[in-house]
Amino acid sequence: MKRKLTALFAVISAIILTLAACGSNEKEGNSDNIKQSKSKNELNLSSGDDIPTMDPSLASDQVSFTTFTQTLEGLYVLDKDDKPVPGVAKGEPEKSSDGKTWTIKLRDDAKWSNG
Repeated sequence: MKRKLTALFAVISAIILTLAACGSNEKEGNSDNIKQSKSKNELNLSSGDDIPTMDPSLASDQVSFTTFTQTLEGLYVLDKDDKPVPGVAKGEPEKSSDGKTWTIKLRDDAKWSNG
């Protein structure tokens, strides 16, 4: 009798787990649930992972670097021909006579935020 109850319990548990795994969650990403943007100039991106840090000096992971390339501009960026052109930099760097110091001037309209 004890064996029959154990076997019945195991079968019922397996059926419940199978049905739970086959179910769907309406809140999860689904192409039918995507909200349409009100503006044609709006781009919504999402990531399946949390962003570990938004501090570029602390980043060491791909998720943070991907976020930075989408939200921050570097001193220099690549143009359509993959040639470096000034981003936040005002122009080419100035090298000191001894070659140990490089000075890069920044654009006047560049802005930063401390959070």
